[in-house]
Amino acid sequence: MVKKQISDSIETEELIQRFNRREESAFEYIYGLLYQDLLYFSIKLFHNSDLVPQDTIQDLFMKLWIGKHISFNSLEHIKAYMYTVSYTHLRAHETRRHL
Repeated sequence: MVKKQISDSIETEELIQRFNRREESAFEYIYGLLYQDLLYFSIKLFHNSDLVPQDTIQDLFMKLWIGKHISFNSLEHIKAYMYTVSYTHLRAHETRRHL
């Protein structure tokens, strides 16, 4: 069991390193890993907004892909970042809409 945890830890660390280098396969894997949770969060968050959750998630991942200066230490950091930028994106959109 401990050996499996160490192996998983090494694989996760390698995945994060590959993600930080913007390797497409790692990026696609993490996108797939986080998409459903982010979609559920965004649907609840955007329920009174004209934003389309699926489009927003894709746009935010594209910005992350382009923002090569952004790097992470763990999957949890990536997930927290995506939740935060989703919320911030909605707040900014709603603020602009009400101006």
